[in-house]
Amino acid sequence: MLKKYSLLILAYVSLLLLGLTDNIRGPVFPQVLQYFSVSDTVGALSFAVASTFAFLSGLSCDFWIHRWGSVRTLRVAMGIMGLSQLVMGLAESYLIFLFGAVLLGCSFGLMGVIQNSLVVTESPAHLRNRLLSVLHSMYAGASLLAPLLVNAVISINGAKSAWRWSFLVVAAFSFLLVILSFLEKRKSHDAQVHVAPQDVLQAPDFARRLYVAVMLSCYVGAEILVSSRMTLF
Repeated sequence: MLKKYSLLILAYVSLLLLGLTDNIRGPVFPQVLQYFSVSDTVGALSFAVASTFAFLSGLSCDFWIHRWGSVRTLRVAMGIMGLSQLVMGLAESYLIFLFGAVLLGCSFGLMGVIQNSLVVTESPAHLRNRLLSVLHSMYAGASLLAPLLVNAVISINGAKSAWRWSFLVVAAFSFLLVILSFLEKRKSHDAQVHVAPQDVLQAPDFARRLYVAVMLSCYVGAEILVSSRMTLF
């Protein structure tokens, strides 16, 4: 039973780690500013470059899936995410920290597409919507766990180095998941999703898609503003 859904579990756990990485950036933001002696405006560049490269890597995701398959591409993306966390956690200059944010964005863009793709291709048609809902609930769980993780690190190592250890702890879990993913020998069923004719929806016109994209972009932008600024008070 577990073997049958191993690729779904891989997608779920990888999104949990993605969510942890994404949501620890807000709580540790003041410590990052203090350590590198930069203003909050300059510090916000780490969010901006990550989002920019997430967008760019997401555009290239289809190419990598066709070249490597979903599982291998997800494995590479998780490795990049672990490397980005390692770079950010060990950075001694803000430029190196920004480079880690670039790598983080690249991994986010790839993983965000592949996780959904894996759930669609590996789930039974009658459970697909429910399993997609479970997938996105993993991010909600990560949003709750991230502040608890930072608090646990502060209680163990103190507030001064908490931002470093928060990234390094999640990096360790990311690399562990990459290693465990090699135990899965099955290939994903890329491009083998069968959709009944009555379930095929007509794509909305460009104006509607643009409207939804702008609304979601505003939501993400507002979320970053709130999460990064609240910790300054």
